[in-house]
Amino acid sequence: MILLATESGFVHGIGVDSKQSLFKVECHSPINCISFYNEFDFFAGTQNGNIYQYDIRNINQPKINWLISSSPLLSMKFVRRPFNGIVASRQDGSVDFYYDNHNQILHLTGSDCDPIYQVVYDDKFVYTSCRDGKVRKYFLNNAFE
Repeated sequence: MILLATESGFVHGIGVDSKQSLFKVECHSPINCISFYNEFDFFAGTQNGNIYQYDIRNINQPKINWLISSSPLLSMKFVRRPFNGIVASRQDGSVDFYYDNHNQILHLTGSDCDPIYQVVYDDKFVYTSCRDGKVRKYFLNNAFE
């Protein structure tokens, strides 16, 4: 399956083999980034600052809708080890780790109001790229102890 996120605020699920539309979900704001979480769940980050988690088995409504900031989401990446969650970056320079039990958020430091354009994860470190020209490296291993 391929997920298509649109500026019109829709997520389209397309079957790769069948080339048919599997579902269409409205997020009510342009979608800037999208990331699979596992084989059934995905996250969509919007221009108005919302992060939606959907389960494709029950696509009618989001499982979770976070609105931590009204700053647009620019990038998201699923983090598998040492614990599961999503790292999301925003236009205001904030980078947050959303822990998979949905009740903890870790705010990462770094940029001072410069947008974080990209988040990358290599199974050990999280890297961010910022408009200020710096690449920042985060080690999340002991973050929640």
